[in-house]
Amino acid sequence: MKDIAIIGMSCRFPKSENYLSYWNNILEKRNMISYFSDDELAACGIDRTILSNTNYVKAKGIIANSEYFDLDLLNETEKNIRSMDPQQRIAIECSWEALENAGYLSSNRSIGVFIAGNVSTYYLNYLQNGDNATKLQVLLNNGGDYLATKISYFLDLRGPSKTIQTACSSSLVCIHDACLSLLNCECDIAIAGGVAISFPIKEGYFYAPESILSPDGECRVFDINSHGTVFSDGVGIVVLKPLKTALEDRDTIYAVIKGSAINNDGQRKSTYTSPSAQGQAEVIALAYDDADINPETVSYIEAHGTGTAIGDPIEIKALSEAFSIFTSKKQYCAIGSVKANIGHLSAAAGVAGFIKTVLILKNKTIPPQINFEKQSPYIDFENSPFFITDRVVPLPNSIVRAGVSSFGIGGTNAHIVLESAPEESSSIRPNKIGEFEKHNVMVLSANSQESLNEMVKHMQIYIQNHLEKLRDIAYTLQVGRMQLPYRCLVRLNEIRIPEKYKVVDCWLNKPTQVGIVFNGNGNNTGDYVKILRKVYEANSVLKKIIDEVVVELPVEYISLILEKNMKNGAGFIINVAIVRLLNKLINNLDFVSGSGFGLFVAAHVSGRISLQEAFDLSCMLDSIEGSTSDIFSDFSVMNNSSSALKLLSFKYNRV
Repeated sequence: MKDIAIIGMSCRFPKSENYLSYWNNILEKRNMISYFSDDELAACGIDRTILSNTNYVKAKGIIANSEYFDLDLLNETEKNIRSMDPQQRIAIECSWEALENAGYLSSNRSIGVFIAGNVSTYYLNYLQNGDNATKLQVLLNNGGDYLATKISYFLDLRGPSKTIQTACSSSLVCIHDACLSLLNCECDIAIAGGVAISFPIKEGYFYAPESILSPDGECRVFDINSHGTVFSDGVGIVVLKPLKTALEDRDTIYAVIKGSAINNDGQRKSTYTSPSAQGQAEVIALAYDDADINPETVSYIEAHGTGTAIGDPIEIKALSEAFSIFTSKKQYCAIGSVKANIGHLSAAAGVAGFIKTVLILKNKTIPPQINFEKQSPYIDFENSPFFITDRVVPLPNSIVRAGVSSFGIGGTNAHIVLESAPEESSSIRPNKIGEFEKHNVMVLSANSQESLNEMVKHMQIYIQNHLEKLRDIAYTLQVGRMQLPYRCLVRLNEIRIPEKYKVVDCWLNKPTQVGIVFNGNGNNTGDYVKILRKVYEANSVLKKIIDEVVVELPVEYISLILEKNMKNGAGFIINVAIVRLLNKLINNLDFVSGSGFGLFVAAHVSGRISLQEAFDLSCMLDSIEGSTSDIFSDFSVMNNSSSALKLLSFKYNRV
């Protein structure tokens, strides 16, 4: 199976702080371009003689707080961050958010990075202002070569790390290359996307007739009044994983990539910057051939759609030619472009359209296209497979397919074929953490007390609307999040009544070592036989591990434990099962310790004695009368060998 699942997303687009607000803005037909006053632009350093020019358009799509960065989060110096292009800063933050969204921020799996960015205009602005940073530092913090590897460094990601530049198609090419890397087993998970942030943050542009830029800051895709686009800021990151393993790991799946293709126009166009209908048609046909899907089954196309009088008609012609290879149906497939909402994000344009399309498939809804009144006279929609909708169109509650195009100046074209996520199947999605008891604890951590308090509030709201996912939420919070210094345990008193949360504990801690202390009190130990029976019956995960432990021991010993009520032997088995479960969640233990039979558990876990020897010593405690303190002191001074068992068996008359 070559299908690739989208398991996580993060974005910051104009007037959209995340993909939820992005989707709502698109559904509500909102124009997300900002229009600035002269005073605003002058405060950003734009000369007022420029502002008085009638051809200067005071519009741009901007993202909030792009100039800020959380220094403490990644333990960086203010001096170094000040010389770093915000494209790097925001890309790191959004990559963090996307991996958190997917549940793999603290994963030890091989994670690749495929990302694109614009030329650093911050670099020029920074040098003009002057600073005492070294030239090398400025280069590393602003050069495009270092964008992907900065993300890999700060987030400790160890798969392939590539910055890709193909102009406007860059971020969709990144997604294509990330899929290939996953299919070639170069990494287990990949993040892909693009970032585009220009400086000054608030600025306009000069309009020139016949250029790609709009005369009024409005982008009217496929419309009779299409006169160009407006360049904007934004960043989008998606997390990808082979569908098969995503299903096995119970990942949230937003949609599935079925196939993709890239190519270049070569000289099949009038100029270097012109588009080629032949090149675009070819890449689209290749993508559907790669996906083994007939375009007749596609419900939506997210077009490159720049709103230019030349580019839009060429794109519709290319799409129609590619689809005509497979079908003769007319006006069955909706088409649109998010550039009408947010402008052109250059290197991040492809991923902006990609995330919109993923949300269309996830929500089974086609949003309305804004800024469209009447089609361009150079576009013949009536005799094409496509139509534009100015209203919300619901999609059937079944498998739905869509395509995304992105074309770059210079001729690198990309098209990706998507499909809605498969229905969840409990038969192939085993429960990772077993059955929950009445009292469930969730682990939350943040980089400050204020952030932690906000996280608890947001988690309460989220769980209210996702009761069916409590087990998955608790698991992800435990193993899919980086453990930050401010932490708390949040308890749900009842699994299906999460109205009230109790903060069990809250602490500031940066642990340097992780270990386990095994408790056991000889003949005074608790009734582990009853506990063993209860755990075995109630918890499917521990039951499986206990079975694995038992297989390694003679059957008669287990029968003896239950018949003779051997509490220490039962306790030993439970503790070994627990540590094996923890080993699945914790990579390395720094130390182990124990008292009572727990001493023997620790000795086995640390490799001093075998499972059989440690078990025999624990069972010995059940038959020793009086104090057992001597056996522990004798064992503690033994060498690392099985002679401990033989000597102690002889001393205490146990064979």
